[in-house]
Amino acid sequence: MGRHRQATKRRMTGDFRARGPAGEVGAHVEWGTRRLFGELLRRYRQHRAMTQEELARQAGISARQVRDLETGRTARPRPSTVQLLADALGLADTERERFYQAALAIAPPAPASPPMPSGPPRAIPRQLPTRPARFVGRIRELAKLRGSMPSTDVDGRMPVVAISGPGGIGKSWLALRWAHDNLETFPDGQLYVNLRGFDPVAEPMPAAVALRGFLDALGVPPEAAPAEPEALAGRYRSVAAGRRVLVVLDNARDTAHVTPLLPGGDSATVLVTSRRRLTGLVTTHGAIPVRLGLLDDDEARGLLAGGLGQQAAAEPDSVTDILAHCAGLPLALSIAAARAATHPDLPLAALARQLRDDATRLDYLDTDDLTASLRAVFAASCRALTPDAARVFTLLGLAVGPDIGGAAATSLAGSPPAACRVTMRELTDAHLVEQHAVDRYRLHDLVRVYAAECAQSTVERHDALRRLFDHYAELAEAAERHRDPDEAIEPAEPGDFAKREEAVAWFRAEHAVLVATCQQAAKVGFDRHACRLARSLRFHLEDGGHWDELTAVQGTAIGAARRLGDPAAEGNACDSLARAYARLRRYDEAEAHYRRAVDLFRAVADAVGEAHAQRGLGGLCARHGRHDEAFAHNQRAIDLYQAAGHVSGQAKALNNMAFLSAMSGEHQRALALCEEALGFLTASPHRSPEAAIWGTLGFVHQQRGDHRQAIASYRHAVDITRELGERYNEGYCLCRLAEAYEALGDHSAAREARQRALEIFEEIGHPDADEVRAALS
Repeated sequence: MGRHRQATKRRMTGDFRARGPAGEVGAHVEWGTRRLFGELLRRYRQHRAMTQEELARQAGISARQVRDLETGRTARPRPSTVQLLADALGLADTERERFYQAALAIAPPAPASPPMPSGPPRAIPRQLPTRPARFVGRIRELAKLRGSMPSTDVDGRMPVVAISGPGGIGKSWLALRWAHDNLETFPDGQLYVNLRGFDPVAEPMPAAVALRGFLDALGVPPEAAPAEPEALAGRYRSVAAGRRVLVVLDNARDTAHVTPLLPGGDSATVLVTSRRRLTGLVTTHGAIPVRLGLLDDDEARGLLAGGLGQQAAAEPDSVTDILAHCAGLPLALSIAAARAATHPDLPLAALARQLRDDATRLDYLDTDDLTASLRAVFAASCRALTPDAARVFTLLGLAVGPDIGGAAATSLAGSPPAACRVTMRELTDAHLVEQHAVDRYRLHDLVRVYAAECAQSTVERHDALRRLFDHYAELAEAAERHRDPDEAIEPAEPGDFAKREEAVAWFRAEHAVLVATCQQAAKVGFDRHACRLARSLRFHLEDGGHWDELTAVQGTAIGAARRLGDPAAEGNACDSLARAYARLRRYDEAEAHYRRAVDLFRAVADAVGEAHAQRGLGGLCARHGRHDEAFAHNQRAIDLYQAAGHVSGQAKALNNMAFLSAMSGEHQRALALCEEALGFLTASPHRSPEAAIWGTLGFVHQQRGDHRQAIASYRHAVDITRELGERYNEGYCLCRLAEAYEALGDHSAAREARQRALEIFEEIGHPDADEVRAALS
């Protein structure tokens, strides 16, 4: 009788004896009891000197599953689990046959199910690349992946997960880390393919090529695979049906690239990674989106330190600099760590210096491997864009500041608003641009450096910059007309901002962009735009206490005005710079710039400009006790304002005269001048002078010993300055209010007022914070 017929007879009679390679290793196996199947499993494992944990790891299941099988707790081992164990134990021929039959004997009858195969098991693919080294963070994303997977004990629908994010963010790392951590969930194997959707040199892999690779891994002979792509996809779905497999589709170009590779049925799980959002996959196939962002500071430090080793502890400051220049991008951090490791004699401080300069940063975040070179990674993402999106991405490299609004992007692109919105949506879908707020966009620091490099060579550069600078200058002037109507160059026009609050909100939203754009305009030869922006920004920067930015912007405007040969523009910048120096207590510089402004305005017969500078000089003289000079400068200012019909200017100069009178003990005259100044403002929409006058009234009442009236006046001034968002003036009035409370004996209220003032001065970085802090302590 042949061996196969003997095996068949033994199957029918139950006359099986488990044998090892050295002879019998088990007694007669009674079919139908799970305990004896477990005993057979245990004997095979022990004969091979394997622990339960080692067998579980080799089979890709959990140690608990092995324990439950050996003790008989598991009622029905899955066929796929039996196959995994047989492979892990190295069973062949007779041993494998006995193992299958023992499992079959304890399985419940299921007429509709196919019998346990008696021959070699079906192919179980193990295609995952190596587990990622030095994986850090991603706690939330891993938890989301875990939460999206139904239990393998429940016949639920297994999900499709779309992991998206920019190039170099670690999408493949996350997918592979999760896959390796969850091998036991997929006993029928793991399929993997790099679709090369954004490869620096190669074209994307056609879906048909990936399908043939999957079918081969699943045991389908090449001659049995159909030639037509649709038939090939159908064959793949048929073979994968019912299998608990994981399919990792790495680096997909778009939804169409992925769709043919989705297995049919509910038993497979699919992880897709792509630099695009794959909205179609989410919409059509119910994919669970997982968007991958930058590493946080602790995660980035952990990744970098893991690559640097002892160097990280030896040069902590340099590590901090490198982290800042890599900006949380895992690929950049890995390249930096590798560069340091391959140049161990080079101090980290040298690498930090190399990364500091935008012009050379990408040079040092480059490797011989194009898949690990930031320029190549970014270039590959851009090649996948439509021509118009690629053009707009390059132009975005011209914009400075932390972000850009939709209207500014439209001006920069020179496109109709609707077309630009479509383009920006494509860029955000490609993760080259992030929409971080309503109609506001930003580029990652390193993406911005790459875009700026590309922008330097575009033929459209000059025209695009002009469109952008026109946009900001015109809107800034319109906002200034509503924010400070008495100081505006021209009256408000229809189509401007509807009300002051909108203008203030616009300045705050665009603050950093406007400051940077003013500097950029002067740097690239658009001096007229630099002067316009500087003038429009002056009161916004003053009221917010942005003194360093105010001095920088106005210093830039002075240089631009001199290149233009425009004394009026230079006078405006000198006056604004003098005001900033006065607030910063740099009095000598303030006085020099005020006097320069007076001369420039007088030369061009600008009465209002000269009056502003004369009033500023009066304030400086008053601070230094030169009251006669102070009166003279303010009186000159009043005369100039009157001649020009400038109402709020007269009110401000009269207020200065009132303050000087109070300092000289002329309290009644001071009160009369304040009343006269308030009278000028009855029809004026500009409330800033009103706040200053109420502050002077508080000072006058305090000098007279009427502290309750002083408190009422100061509180009125505080309310107005807070309403107008004038941070420095609010802090100043709060300090005066605290003095009035203290004089009245209300120390608790005084402390509260000083505490609020301190918070403001610390927030805006004003030197008055030191005095307030000392008073509080």
